Amino acid sequence: MDPPASRGVKCRNAHTATPVCSPSGDALLFGTQPFHSGLYPFFDTDRIDPMMLDRYLTLANSLGRADTGPDALDSSPYRNSTVVVLWSGHGYRLGEKQSFPKFSLWEESTHFPLIIWDARNPELEGRPSDESVSLINYNPTLAEMAGLEKPARVDGESLVSLLQGPARKRTQRAIAIRGPGIYSNRTRAWRYIRNFDGSEEPYRHRAVP
Repeated sequence: MDPPASRGVKCRNAHTATPVCSPSGDALLFGTQPFHSGLYPFFDTDRIDPMMLDRYLTLANSLGRADTGPDALDSSPYRNSTVVVLWSGHGYRLGEKQSFPKFSLWEESTHFPLIIWDARNPELEGRPSDESVSLINYNPTLAEMAGLEKPARVDGESLVSLLQGPARKRTQRAIAIRGPGIYSNRTRAWRYIRNFDGSEEPYRHRAVP
């Protein structure tokens, strides 16, 4: 992932809107939080081993393609009219907290890599950002880059201003939902989880100046 990361803005604090498949896909495509779309997580425990194997094979294939992409685009006639967005699924915990599935709101379950490379603006290449962002920001970001108006139903905010200045602060946090009454709020440094029974889980993920 180093070649594309060196060319775009690497969002190091990107998170899904919910820990599993259908509602996170809806958040990506339509920029809508699960508590508005009505889609909630589900997990098929019978497919753990096949899913793990599929994940490793897909990862190996994707990394190979990602490493060759920047050079291919540089030699393409579309170099000055292309925006590249590279992300992956959020991860399984693989033993962390004595658990395997990603069906939780902990860091390992919601975090995913996100690189946005606006090849039209080379002066923005290779700059990281630690602001919290979410899958719901994908739709409005590409809409603004394409000169389109953000649909009224979209919950997410565009990341264009962040891409133009990765050190800038954001006010919208990465909110995730596991189901009714189970939410998390991820900021630049902290994650706060509130469970349906009222219990709370605060986690500090980086030092606070």
